[in-house]
Amino acid sequence: MSLCFLRCCDKVVNNINIINLMRLIKALAKSVSISCNPDLLNKLSEYCSERGCSRSWFINKAIEHYMAELEELEDREDYEEGEAA
Repeated sequence: MSLCFLRCCDKVVNNINIINLMRLIKALAKSVSISCNPDLLNKLSEYCSERGCSRSWFINKAIEHYMAELEELEDREDYEEGEAA
């Protein structure tokens, strides 16, 4: 077998793995529809466009950070209640 053929096969296998990974991610992801005021949507779109990220990625990250912050606040409140008791 030629080296060129082996490289070509390697690229095909890598492309298939990437395609399968993308299919898996899509299968695991769930769509959500939200309402958003036009100004906020424009800011979001501009921000994501400038940085090369998708709005979906940005919103997912924002939710993750916000939820982590809420959990931290709840933990702090639980600690303070326990300490006051």
